[in-house]
Amino acid sequence: MKIWIAWGALLIGVVALAARPAVPDAPVRERRITVPVRVEVPVEVPKIVEKIRVETRTIEKEIPAAPTVAKPAGTTLAHEKMLFLFERELDLRGDQRHFMEEVLAQREKDIAEVQRDILRSGIFRTRDYDLRIRAIQAASYEKMAEVLNEPQHRRFSGLVTEGRLGDAVVFETPASLTVIPD
Repeated sequence: MKIWIAWGALLIGVVALAARPAVPDAPVRERRITVPVRVEVPVEVPKIVEKIRVETRTIEKEIPAAPTVAKPAGTTLAHEKMLFLFERELDLRGDQRHFMEEVLAQREKDIAEVQRDILRSGIFRTRDYDLRIRAIQAASYEKMAEVLNEPQHRRFSGLVTEGRLGDAVVFETPASLTVIPD
């Protein structure tokens, strides 16, 4: 029985060798690729070292001032971002941008007045505050829409409904304020 196992193992080995792919008869060919190379010839530059007297002069040149739009007092960073968004999305003219700046400045004053009233009263009613702020924001949007043409008005309405204006109003309540969540 051991002999049959040895003959079987030998037969399996011969079959495994026969099934192996043959070595190719063709020799491996060498393939050469020519790559163009740019040769730069070094140029010798004579080094001349001199002691130079350095003079500093102030040259006064009249540079025309860039046309800047005067930023109204009370304009916040949020309003600047909003104006940038309006200019980019609505293609505002100069007079339209100026009008929107004025509306945003007035809106900022109105919101500050509401917040001062709350601080004076000492009572913060969240629902009342939200309603008043949203009313101020809605009134400012209506004023802004008055100066826009039809395509600008459609894009402006889209910005407002999508909530892309980022015009959240921040009001920090001091500890002395009584907060009434409605």
